[in-house]
Amino acid sequence: MTIIDIRSLRNEKYGHEHENKLWEFEDYYEYCFCDNYEKMYDDFKTEAVQIEDYFINLLNAYNWYIMVSILFPKSYSIQEIVTFLDSHIITFNKKDQAGYFIDQVNEIKSVVVFKGIPIAIASVGKNKLYYSMDKLPDITDSYEFHQRIVNPQQAEAVDIGEEMDEEKTPYYIDDTDKDDWLDAFLKNYNEE
Repeated sequence: MTIIDIRSLRNEKYGHEHENKLWEFEDYYEYCFCDNYEKMYDDFKTEAVQIEDYFINLLNAYNWYIMVSILFPKSYSIQEIVTFLDSHIITFNKKDQAGYFIDQVNEIKSVVVFKGIPIAIASVGKNKLYYSMDKLPDITDSYEFHQRIVNPQQAEAVDIGEEMDEEKTPYYIDDTDKDDWLDAFLKNYNEE
């Protein structure tokens, strides 16, 4: 009989999917959708748009916006960040002939408009959902600009697989104790 360690497989999957994407700064984590975005342009600035307690980081180069990362406060654990990323889809200004949409989702959680461009967050699913910008809140006027120079060399890469392994406590289906599972298995094995 081969014993398969599901936790290791899950952590290995998360490690590969999110490898070299999560960076730890002094007071926040940054998950990058766009690798090395700080090297893409000679002249740019980023603008972090708050949605709930996290921020969508938009790169503004020559008045052209690109969604480059999401910033999480240090109150989030690595596990919570990975769970959020695996269970949500974030889109920025995505539209077709029928209008603005989010693909492969179950439910739209939040949509805000920043400088006339929609940012949408939804839970992962199988549907393509459209939304209208007509009654959406435009947060541009309430946006507070804060000048801050960030040195990416001060960030440390986070090994997600290793961090998740440290954070997760073992649990068993239906909160059954490990010894109970072993006793049931041995009893079943002895009967055969």
